[in-house]
Amino acid sequence: MLNLLLSLFLACPVQAQSSLDGYVVKVEGSKIYLDLGEASGAKTGDAFTIYRPGEELKHPVTGASLGRTETNLAAGHVSEVLEKYSLAGIEGAQPASASTVNPGDRVRVHRAAVQVPAAAAPATTASTTAQAPAPGAHAPVRTSPSLDLEAVALALGDVDGDGKTEVILADKDSVKAYSAEDWHPVCAFKDPGTAITNLSLEAEDLDKDGRAEVFLTLNNRFFDRVESYVLVCSSGSFEKRTTLAWMVRRYMDGTQSLLAAQPLIKNATFPFGPIHPLTYADGRYTLGEPKLKLPRLDWIYSFAVARSAEGSFPLFYTPNNRIRLQFEKRAAFSSEAYGQTSNRIRWADRTLQCSPRLVAAPSAEGISAVYTLKNIPRFGSLSEAFGAYSSAELHCLRFNGLNLEPDWKADLPGYAADLAERALPNGMRELVTAVVGANGKTRVLSFTP
Repeated sequence: MLNLLLSLFLACPVQAQSSLDGYVVKVEGSKIYLDLGEASGAKTGDAFTIYRPGEELKHPVTGASLGRTETNLAAGHVSEVLEKYSLAGIEGAQPASASTVNPGDRVRVHRAAVQVPAAAAPATTASTTAQAPAPGAHAPVRTSPSLDLEAVALALGDVDGDGKTEVILADKDSVKAYSAEDWHPVCAFKDPGTAITNLSLEAEDLDKDGRAEVFLTLNNRFFDRVESYVLVCSSGSFEKRTTLAWMVRRYMDGTQSLLAAQPLIKNATFPFGPIHPLTYADGRYTLGEPKLKLPRLDWIYSFAVARSAEGSFPLFYTPNNRIRLQFEKRAAFSSEAYGQTSNRIRWADRTLQCSPRLVAAPSAEGISAVYTLKNIPRFGSLSEAFGAYSSAELHCLRFNGLNLEPDWKADLPGYAADLAERALPNGMRELVTAVVGANGKTRVLSFTP
């Protein structure tokens, strides 16, 4: 019997719980810097409590110390762990309550309960898989290692035809595709030109050959034009198949995910050409018909189409970065600005922002939720004009019948370059964003909506 009980005990997983203690190093609004680096064992997604020790308690008879009282100041989740420190966000904190936290306050990181089997296999993936967040918390469920590029754009697609989705990132003059499982490079491209600035990425198997083509939209300052390269992965490198004289961007049309294309024209009054679906036929990429005729929509970055029994309604960023849902006779707006980006071009005496994608969740009523990014200026509102951002937030908005109202948000540890969505094998969906940290490197964070 003893041997049986012992074997059952060894076969059953055991719950392990631990905590880490450290200090607050710096406070920036609701963003907190902690002195817990990679060597401490802190992980992205760990919950924490910030507290301030009080008076020492002593036993009235023995005089022995019983510890100190503690005043809890704030709580949240660790958002990024770097070599010697980590970044964390105070969740639900308003500026007044966040200001009660000061450098030198103590922090206790509560490691999530983990399953410890009798004989655990060594980890083989380079990704960090966070524990499921507590109800109401929105921590990333997966985080990539630091990638050595400063991302300006993100796309998802199977570029090598192996049946698995790769994460494609662009910095200002190159493109790299990574395995989403172990983050090894799959394909790479670098533009030899010196007057090229990459603006956005899309990936789609339009030619139906089993591999997604990558559509890289860029600003060619030498020829003073905005165009798109079509890149195809072959033997570890992206080859340029052709150049399109249009910008290419993905949009949601009800439950469909489609590509649109739009030319820019030299007209200071109205520089936008018509928006068309992008199609492929007879070995050529073409502007499909009919063109998209959506009220008040003129700019391909970024929009979605909500479809319901009452008709089709566009959802897009306005020039002041509010989100507009345009109905036939009225419009609904977000109360705040979203979609701020460093990706912008000067065209026909106007500054045009290549905003991150809007991800819309469809419903029978047209739309159930909108997911969007909000980048926070580095030095206040004045630095926004220069596209200088230090941190970001992922937001979920709900349509309440009148306007788009905030539902939840997740703090992001740096500038968020773009937002994408993909389907998982289990039928769930995942929001993916590329975040550039203070060290100039990029991490890819995934969230469950």
